[in-house]
Amino acid sequence: MTLLAACSSTKSSITTKDSTTIKKATYKPKIEDVNTLNGKYSEQELAVIKQGFAIYTNECTKCHGEKNILSFNESEWANIIDDMAPKAKLNSTQKEAVSKYILAIKAMQIE
Repeated sequence: MTLLAACSSTKSSITTKDSTTIKKATYKPKIEDVNTLNGKYSEQELAVIKQGFAIYTNECTKCHGEKNILSFNESEWANIIDDMAPKAKLNSTQKEAVSKYILAIKAMQIE
């Protein structure tokens, strides 16, 4: 994934809606993040989010390492995904799954 040079928040940590504090510099996507979404999404939506997690952690991180999802806003992520999906040879279903995963994780964030 392409990293943008634009700065986001200067805060060193983020508090999620469930009161978890995440240090920006050390945050890595985990399956536990996806598991916290149980009950917030339908089974079908959760299956797509889990597919997006698998694609992100297996495909995207292969070249770019684990990036802090919370450091980029939704617009930046949309641009990153639009730019990288063709390079990663993701089809539209896979691209949508990655987008939904990232947006679901972002939805846990409190600014």
